[in-house]
Amino acid sequence: MALSNSAFAVLASVALIYTASATVGNRTVAVQVLDASGNIIAQTAAAAAITANQAPRLIAGGGLPSVSFAAPLMQLLPLPDQLSLPVNCSIKVLDSANIDANDQVAMVAIVAM
Repeated sequence: MALSNSAFAVLASVALIYTASATVGNRTVAVQVLDASGNIIAQTAAAAAITANQAPRLIAGGGLPSVSFAAPLMQLLPLPDQLSLPVNCSIKVLDSANIDANDQVAMVAIVAM
């Protein structure tokens, strides 16, 4: 997700729903914050694997512990507090296990300019 910020900003949190397809396998989900050149400036990973047909909520933000909950299916992912976002940065969500390209992500980022 491109943030298209024209000035430096601060990331408060990223909330997303990761919907895994029916393809069997453990997804190892990571959230990356990238600068305009694609360099990783921050990265965090889910505390627990996501399996086929699951759709957990993932919340990444400053000061959060790395923890997962079964009911509701949700995971918290830590990012640095007051993470400074350079101009034209982006947020990328990926499955580093590369199980299925048909997995879906719906995401919103909260930033302060």
